[in-house]
Amino acid sequence: MNYVTSSYQDRRAGFTLFELVVTMAISTVILLTLAALLTQTTEGYVLSQRSINHLSQARAFVQLFQSDLSKRLPGTSLIHRSPRSGDSQVSDQIAFVRTIANDEQNPDVPGDLVTVCYYVAFVEESNQRVIPKLFRKILNPRETQQLMEAGDEAGFPEVDPSLDESVIDSVLGFRTTPMDDNAKSGSYESSIQSAAVSPSYIELVLRTVDESLSLRLTNQADWIRLASAPKESELHFIREVSQKLSIGK
Repeated sequence: MNYVTSSYQDRRAGFTLFELVVTMAISTVILLTLAALLTQTTEGYVLSQRSINHLSQARAFVQLFQSDLSKRLPGTSLIHRSPRSGDSQVSDQIAFVRTIANDEQNPDVPGDLVTVCYYVAFVEESNQRVIPKLFRKILNPRETQQLMEAGDEAGFPEVDPSLDESVIDSVLGFRTTPMDDNAKSGSYESSIQSAAVSPSYIELVLRTVDESLSLRLTNQADWIRLASAPKESELHFIREVSQKLSIGK
């Protein structure tokens, strides 16, 4: 009689097959839920980190541009071009003369003045994607002297994205609007203006695109469409940095 009771109690202490299956199913649901939460958290962190890195790069560019502008030679004006209707150019181009320190001078091309040029160009990557990049070109003292001697006949210097310095990728818009003392927008063609009409400051606006959206854009038409008519779902991937930079006269 005691053996029968012990055997019955042993069976009651274990799990039935049904109970085991239910337990495994519940455990699976819990693990899948935790995995989904972890994935969402990780993706959110990655997107947030990308946004921070992209804004850091944009701010680093603004500091570079401001540093160049602070060394601009007083009495010289800006060569500034803005895109016109029907123009494939989607961003401004700007160039100005600045001084260089003694330790930056090149003995092969003597002189203490250079011309700094900023512009945006579409570049084809190795994977055949087309990306707009912001470039920085430096004209040496000899080229700068020739540009200044050309006066009003001088246009925006010739550029070559394959040779010039790439500053920042995925540039949706680059605006460098010259402003006068009355905060009215200046109108400057692609020539060196007289010192009398030199603007007081530059209103700089840089718009860039997050990498997660940039990877979806494969050609120039995609970028132009995004710049002119972004979809509501694309807006939170666009970053903008603006700065008002004074110009010494």
